[in-house]
Amino acid sequence: MYHLFHALESKFSDAVCDSLNGSRNGPASRTARAGHTLLDLALDHDARMANQQIYMTGGTGGSGGSTPGALGGIGYGPTVTLDNNQISSLHIGLEGLDEETRKILKWLSPLNFFPKHYETARARQEETGEWFLQHQQFKSWVTSPKQMVLVGHGLRTGKTVLSSKVVDYFRQLQTRNHTIGLGFLYLSYKDQSAQDLHNLLAALWMQLLLNRNINPARAVYNSHKQTETSPSSKEIISQITALSQQYAVIYVIIDALDEYVGEKDSLIKTILQFGLHVKLLVMTGSNDFKYLETQISKLEITPDYQDIKKFVMARVESPSHLQILVKNHSTLKEEILDSITKVADGR
Repeated sequence: MYHLFHALESKFSDAVCDSLNGSRNGPASRTARAGHTLLDLALDHDARMANQQIYMTGGTGGSGGSTPGALGGIGYGPTVTLDNNQISSLHIGLEGLDEETRKILKWLSPLNFFPKHYETARARQEETGEWFLQHQQFKSWVTSPKQMVLVGHGLRTGKTVLSSKVVDYFRQLQTRNHTIGLGFLYLSYKDQSAQDLHNLLAALWMQLLLNRNINPARAVYNSHKQTETSPSSKEIISQITALSQQYAVIYVIIDALDEYVGEKDSLIKTILQFGLHVKLLVMTGSNDFKYLETQISKLEITPDYQDIKKFVMARVESPSHLQILVKNHSTLKEEILDSITKVADGR
């Protein structure tokens, strides 16, 4: 789902080379080849610099127990170690919890979408995607007093990056309002064997448990402990249904629904049945919404010029070898931007 951003990156070399020299014959060709080689070196250096280790820490502690002596909620927020673009460790607020609690959280779901989210969020250019949060259809979806499904659709338009933007938006809101529930699924053809309905619902169960009392989940865990079995779909649905009543509103974001090989209508209906206060955002590359029998609001996603401009300018102006390469060409930034915008527009 990074198609648009991959296209932008891949066009830097061609755009700069074409801008440096539009001719491909004789001496001009040699100049272009030299410029292309220099650009490759600059981009390679910048990529290696960007792949240094990054450590992210923080999060909000769990809420206190509802009665004296009761267990507090699970701490909210991750600690992530990124090394060469790969997440080498992920702790979803588990620091300080006893070993059994850690086992329970891992037992709840074989799927963990936090690594995917943080990798996507890290790739997102700062301040891009704001147009989506400010779009009237998105605002109406967020504030609607009734259950609502918003469908963002479009091909190769960076929908996964937008999904991560929305997830971060609600995670920020949660730090101020613990009555907001949040679940998110990043679907992929590559993980179709693991991403079945049962496991996806289990992932939502685990996410909604964050900052909530774990005792109900502990009871289910203990009932399976002796037989070493997993929770049934019926148990998962029952737990989520009960858990959902602890929230004033629940937002669920599903990215790349078109890559889900299971019955899409079953997934959607099951999530919506958790309560009338459930709001569902679906990102898909398909224009076929026949499986969505409920009332939906459709929002076509197209490449945003301002986002593209921010991406290109940040890439060119950041302290790097690429910046050194282009600084002596007064019109080069605009020519690169024009070239990449044409790619985004399909020209």
